[in-house]
Amino acid sequence: MASSQFDDTTCFFCNSATPTRGFFTGGAQIGYNYQLGAGLVGIEADVNGNSSFKDSVIGGGEPEAIRVGNQADISGTIRARAGLVVNNALVYVTGGAAWADVKQTGIGFRNLTGDPNFGLPNGITANQSGVLWGGVIGAGVEYALNPNWTIGAEFLHTIYQDRDANLVNSKGNSLCGPFIPATGCVVHNQLTTDVARLRINYKFGQ
Repeated sequence: MASSQFDDTTCFFCNSATPTRGFFTGGAQIGYNYQLGAGLVGIEADVNGNSSFKDSVIGGGEPEAIRVGNQADISGTIRARAGLVVNNALVYVTGGAAWADVKQTGIGFRNLTGDPNFGLPNGITANQSGVLWGGVIGAGVEYALNPNWTIGAEFLHTIYQDRDANLVNSKGNSLCGPFIPATGCVVHNQLTTDVARLRINYKFGQ
């Protein structure tokens, strides 16, 4: 589940939106664990591919609005974890750093007097892309099927850094119209994700 807080910081529409979307994710991970008695500590990293999660409208609704959204096709984490081993099961907590390659999109629909670039059938689109960093915490359980293979389930909550996107289209004008400078249509973005996932791992050196 992905949640984004979009704020119209230049107050063209003086509005905000908080879209929440479900998405699918899958990927690969690698890590190292050290067990001492019933305790276990370790570190792991993962890289994931995600389905699309976006978008929402700021303003009174189309056609007098801008539609904004996020898409993060690739994301990952680098985390420490610590847990308790009971028979073949491990219960653990985890936390660390997270990153996502986020593309923020804006589509302007409003036809403003004096701006010949507005009023196109599909609106005017602008994008801003870049890697966002953040923090991640979570917990999970893991069960050893045999000395080499484990299965498990994990939940991760991630909060990414805020970003102000200057959404300017390819023609150089702001999505919010000609009455605001070309670099002045700013949408403030706060992205968080909640991920529940299944894991299967192979342990080397057994």
